Parts: sequence; structure tokens; C-alpha cells
Amino acid sequence: MKQIDYKAPPLRIFAQYLAGHKKLFFLDMGCSVCVALVDLLFPYVSRMSMYRLLPDKRFGAFFAVMALMAAAYVLKSALFYVITVYGHRMGVLVESDMRRDVFEHMQKLSFSFYDRNRTGVLMSHITSDLFEVTELAHHGPENLLICSLTFVGSMLVMLTVNWKLALALAAVITASLWFTLSQRAAMRRANVEVKRKTADIYAAIESSISGIRTAKAFANEGEENRKFDRANELFRGAKTEYYRAMALFQGGMEFTGGIAQVVAITVGGLLIMGGEMSYVDLITFSLYISVFISPIRRLTQFSEIYMQGMAGFSRFLEIMNTEPAVTDAPDARELVGARGEVEYKDVCFAYANGVPVLKDISLHIPPGGSLALVGPSGGGKTTLCSLLPRFYDVTAGAVLVDGRTCARSRRRACGGPSASSSRTSSSSPAPCARTSATAGPTPPTPRWSRPPCAPRSTRRSCSCPTATTASSASAGSCSPAGRSSASPSRGCF
Repeated sequence: MKQIDYKAPPLRIFAQYLAGHKKLFFLDMGCSVCVALVDLLFPYVSRMSMYRLLPDKRFGAFFAVMALMAAAYVLKSALFYVITVYGHRMGVLVESDMRRDVFEHMQKLSFSFYDRNRTGVLMSHITSDLFEVTELAHHGPENLLICSLTFVGSMLVMLTVNWKLALALAAVITASLWFTLSQRAAMRRANVEVKRKTADIYAAIESSISGIRTAKAFANEGEENRKFDRANELFRGAKTEYYRAMALFQGGMEFTGGIAQVVAITVGGLLIMGGEMSYVDLITFSLYISVFISPIRRLTQFSEIYMQGMAGFSRFLEIMNTEPAVTDAPDARELVGARGEVEYKDVCFAYANGVPVLKDISLHIPPGGSLALVGPSGGGKTTLCSLLPRFYDVTAGAVLVDGRTCARSRRRACGGPSASSSRTSSSSPAPCARTSATAGPTPPTPRWSRPPCAPRSTRRSCSCPTATTASSASAGSCSPAGRSSASPSRGCF
């Protein structure tokens, strides 16, 4: 599949996904054209038979024509089988492509994106938001093509039969459809809101289940139930508003189908009274109305899937149009043959809320050395570790590897084997580091020295391929994760 421009209009982006499965798409569209032609053919053949075959008493030819039409409808059933099987297969492939792309794009986004979005909300973008895309990709182009062909074809044939009645029908149907289609915007807004509230429910469930041990330990089950009930109530309200908008849309579509028959009989009766129309032509009009009303009713049933699919697709585009906060500079280079020297120079850092976490931090770790920073949870140890692999960019100052600032090196060069997670490193066994340093009682501009290595019985260190640091920066500010434990913890580069 070609590279997709997610800044383009949504329908063009959707068409690019369909273009990735051209064979299935054209098979679906070809069968849809044949279905529309069968529907258009029956009223015309019936009119010809009633005008030419029955008056001439050519009954054998009449029944032969009707048998051919019955065979055409058998063919139509077979075509619908092909449309259903292969059309849905195309829809599943399109949904799968979108889910793959949004997951791959999430892998490229910075830590700050995950600080702002809860896990349950992100899960909804990958799962439930794309559930209706299969039906949208399949039924959307198919229904639009069938409805367009049958409506335009029916109107053209009716104009040749009796232009006065055809124009009267066109005026009434156009006005009704304009009112009905004007409700789509309200339906789409309501459906997007439903998707958002669904994501909130996912987030509430994820938060409650992941923290169930803590909730039970502090007997907070009642509070968890109240949090979920609030999210569920908001979802219920959004869903109610959506159904109100959908009721106006579907009511308008039903009115369009009913009023067309009333206008045809009323105006047709007037024309028959004036000798400008025959009963056969009125029957033909009635058949053609049934032909293009049937796809309209199908569109009415499809409208809910369409709105849900487009709402999910718009939320999909929200993620795809989100750019990483940390990117490589245009002149960034690979860090080849790294020795493992790490230096922080007057580093300051603050999260998106503007509260400073690190201020004027300077430290130096020689190749093969280690540095330990001990402090309470939430003091900035994880943040200090996260600046080396550029999970975040420093607010001020610089982080250098082998004397080269990380901002001028590719992100993978500063991360990878030279940095390990502060969450998991302390659990892995490792030999004692030769040197260590302990932070003082949060001075304004802390500088670290290297006291002798702690006794083996009390020492806990992390093993990293290059410079190894058990780190904790006491900056007096919590990280976005909101950890509040007072027990000392460690991390490592």
C-alpha cells in the first residue's frame, strides 16, 4: 500500500485504503451494477409487455419474458451472495489495515502522549472505534452506487414515460431528501460523542481492574462503583442524544418513501382524468417508485452503521494526525562506537503542566562507571532516567553521550542498550558497581561525588552494558504517573 497522507480529506484517505484491495472492490462494484440493472429492467420490460404482448394476445411470448425476468432475479440473488462474502472480506481487510497503522503510529508517539491519554481510551481507538469500519467499507460504496444508479435510471425512464408526473415526483423527493440528509451532521456529532464516552468507560474499567488490589486493600469498592456509574451515566446520555438525531433521519427517509407513492397516485389520477396518461403508465411509475424506494430504505438501515463507522474513522484520524513530541533533528547522526560516557549539564525539566521536576541537575558518569540516586517515589528518578533515551526532551540544559548532545544524535542511538527501564532493572541480579554516589538532601543545584562502594550485603545495583546508574533526583515534584509511595526506589541508565 502506498504512503497515505493523513492531512488529506477523510473521504480521500478512506478511498486510499479501499484502493489497497482493488480486485475485491471492483468485484463488489461490478456485482452492484448488475443488481441495479436488474431492478431497472423489470418495470421497463413489464410496461413493454402490457403495451405490446398482452393486447396482441401473444401470451407465449409474455410468459417467456416473465420467465427471463425470474431468471434475472435468481441471478440477482447469486450476485448478492458474492457481494456479501467478498464485500465483507474487503471490509475486514480495510479494518485490519487501519488497526495495524494506528498501532504502528502509536509506537512512534512520545511518552508525553501516553501521559495525557489513559490506557482504556487508547484501547478504544484500536478496537471499538474500528468495529463498524468493516460494514462501512463494504456497504458504503455499494449502497451509494446502487442507489445512485436506480434513482437516476428510474427518473430518466419516467421522464420518457410522462415528464409531468416525473418532475412532480422529483420535486417532492428532492425536498424530502434534503431535509433528511441535513440531519447527518447532527447524527455524526452525536456518534462521535458516543465514541468518546465509550472510551471513558474503557478507561474506568481499565483503571478499576488494574487497581483492584489497592481498592480492596483500602475497602474502596464503593468509590470504584461510583466512578464507573458516572462514566456509564454520561454514556447513556450521549447514546440517548444519538438516537434522537437518528430518529429524525429515519423518519425523514420513511416519509420520502411514503409521500412518493401518494404523489404518484394523486398527480397520475389527475393526468388520467385529463387524458394525458394511461393506466399502464401509472403502473409503470408505481413499479419504478418501488425500485428506487427500496435502496432508500436500505440506506435508512445503513445510516446507523455509516454514522458509527465515520465517527470511529474520525477518531482514528485524530491519532494518525498526532505527531511525536520528540523527533530527530534534521542533522541528527548515528552514535557509532559509543564509549558510554554520560553527562548531564544544568538539566531542567517540566512536564506539560509546567511544574518543574528537575532543576539545574549536573552529573558525569565515566565509561563503565555507575551512579546511584536514592530518594522517595515521585522525586524525579524515573524522569532523570527518561531523559537519556529521549523519552522526553529537556526543558533547559543538555544531556550528552560521549560529549555529543543527545538532541544531535538519533533517538535510538541514545537509547537502546545504553538505557534500561527503572521499573525492571532493580529486579535483575547484577555484580556490584565499582563506584556509586548518593544525592544529598535536595540542594538547589546538586553535585555528586563518589564515595566508596557500599558493602556487598547492603548494596543493590543494576547491570547495564555501558554506564550503569541507579538514579533518583529529589526535585520535590511528582511525575505524571502520580506515584505517592514514600519508600525509596531506584532506577538505572
